[in-house]
Amino acid sequence: MTAPAGYSLIRHICEGGFGTVIEVSENSTGEHFAVKMMRCISEKDKERIGREVHRLQTFVHPHIVRLKEVVAMENMQAIVMELGEQSLAQVVKSHSERGVLIDRHIVYQVMVDISSALCFMHNDAGERTAHGDVKLENILLFGDGHAKLCDLGAAESEDVSSTRGVMSMQYVSPERLEDAQGRASGSGDVWALGIVLHFLLFGKSPFRSEHPAGLIREIGSFRASQIGTSCGEDERDLLKRMLDPDCGSRLTS
Repeated sequence: MTAPAGYSLIRHICEGGFGTVIEVSENSTGEHFAVKMMRCISEKDKERIGREVHRLQTFVHPHIVRLKEVVAMENMQAIVMELGEQSLAQVVKSHSERGVLIDRHIVYQVMVDISSALCFMHNDAGERTAHGDVKLENILLFGDGHAKLCDLGAAESEDVSSTRGVMSMQYVSPERLEDAQGRASGSGDVWALGIVLHFLLFGKSPFRSEHPAGLIREIGSFRASQIGTSCGEDERDLLKRMLDPDCGSRLTS
C-alpha cells in the first residue's frame, strides 16, 4: 500500500468493507494521521466517497473525527483524518483477554462523548442524520481521554428513503430488521450505542449467536429483562432504556 503524496506510510491499521485504513506521517510536519484508502473507479465508488467526505465536512464536532484533506490517487481517493490511539474494539478485547472490567471513568466518558456526537447528528447539524453504523470499531479513543465517532460512510438523512444502508448485525435494532429497506434511524443509533455500553459493562454482547440467522432471532425476541445484574442499578436502568425493543419508548438522543 502506497501513502498519498506528501505522506509516508507508517503501518497498516485495518481493512474495511469499502477500503483500507493506514497510519501515515506528514512529511512537512511529522504529524501522524489516519488515511482511509478508497477505490474510486466506478460512478458508484465516486458517489459513495463523495457522500462520506460531505458528511465529514458537514459534521464538525468535538467528538466526530476531523477531516484534514482528500488526496486523489490513481483509481483511489485518500481521505486523511485525525488519528486516534486505539478503537474501542481494541480496548474491549484487551480487557476481556485479561479478564478485567473497563474502568467506569472510561465507560462514562465514552457514553458522554458519543451521545453528544449522535445528538448533534440527529438534531443540530441542519438535517436529521443517522450514523447508521455505531459499533466498537467506529469509536476511537484519543490521548486526552476523550472518544470520537468515525466512519460516516453509512450516515444518511432520516428524511430520505434509502436502500444503501450498511448493517453490522450485532448492533442492528429490531425495527431496522423489520424494515424492508433496512433504513438507519436515530433510534437505531441509540440501540447500537446501547449494545456498545453492554460490551463496556460486561465485556460481551447481549446476544450469544455468531451467525446472522441466530442473531436475527435473538434481536427479535430480546427483552430488557435479560440484561445482567452485575452492573450498577443506574447503569442497568440506562441499558434497559437504550435497549427497549419498542423504538417509540426507547431513550432518544
